[in-house]
Amino acid sequence: MQFFRPVELPADCYLQEAALWVALGRLPEREESENGEEWRRNQGAEDVGTIELYNWLYPGFLESEFRSHGVDIDYERYARAKNKSHRFTGGQWRERARERYDRAVAMGASPRALESHLRWLNKADEEACDADWAFEMERVFEPAMDLARAKVFEAVATGDLRSWGFLKEGIEETQEDGYTFREHLFRRVEIPKERWTLRRFEWMTSQLAYGDDTYYGVNIRCSDLISKFPKPNVEPKDVAGRYYPELLVVDDVEYEPVRSSRRGRPRKQVSLERVIRTEFNRRLQDGVLPEKLEAVYADADEFAQTIGAELSRTTAQRALKPILDRLPKKNARK
Repeated sequence: MQFFRPVELPADCYLQEAALWVALGRLPEREESENGEEWRRNQGAEDVGTIELYNWLYPGFLESEFRSHGVDIDYERYARAKNKSHRFTGGQWRERARERYDRAVAMGASPRALESHLRWLNKADEEACDADWAFEMERVFEPAMDLARAKVFEAVATGDLRSWGFLKEGIEETQEDGYTFREHLFRRVEIPKERWTLRRFEWMTSQLAYGDDTYYGVNIRCSDLISKFPKPNVEPKDVAGRYYPELLVVDDVEYEPVRSSRRGRPRKQVSLERVIRTEFNRRLQDGVLPEKLEAVYADADEFAQTIGAELSRTTAQRALKPILDRLPKKNARK
């Protein structure tokens, strides 16, 4: 038997999440920011560019979704590949490793740091092969996802689904320790249907460009999505079961734990600040952290770009402070 609990839908979802519902029957999950508010509607300057971080828009596919498409997959290998490479292809993963090594050489990194970079570069070849294999396995979903994206896009472009996004409306400057920190300010606005064009919309960053404007974190209401598309494009299976308060027990389905490629990633909202701190704490432990403050900030900005995020100086400062405090004082302000 299998056990199921009701799903609490978020108020809003991204268009990629909408396409996953239409194509595969996967519902968006409610996520709260650290202050307890619904995250998709509460994005701030440090979050508005981070919606691709590790989960929502490209988490990979579930083992059950592969099975429903007739694919018998080594899911352990698939999950490892997705957790290692995230959204990168094998070629992109190799290039990223090479650029990181070359930058360390150019900056005159210590022999210990170069040794660590070289190990990472050599390991990248193996991980790149797994990344290419994972992308190849996912090709089975392309027809269903393309059709679902077309339906969702048509709905927002015709106004059947209302959409919202975040527009930059200014820059806030603060002074601290002799540095000027600039942080973008955003406001959430409804997007006119006339501004929708497929060629200017990026599914995996949920950004829509129109003229001089860019709408970040574009989303729609989940209630509107379910009303417009009440049934996904998958064949349902009739089952017999019993419903209790907050629990559905299905009797004629063999129990299997639900496995996701998100294993090892937090299920709740992963803030950019936390991701930066985790990555650079690892670099500090590996001995590959630059000795100069500005070099650390430059590396943090580059890392954020590789995961599709926009990193403000204020966020970088907050994220890196516990790590910079552990550097020798003679280097901390250079």
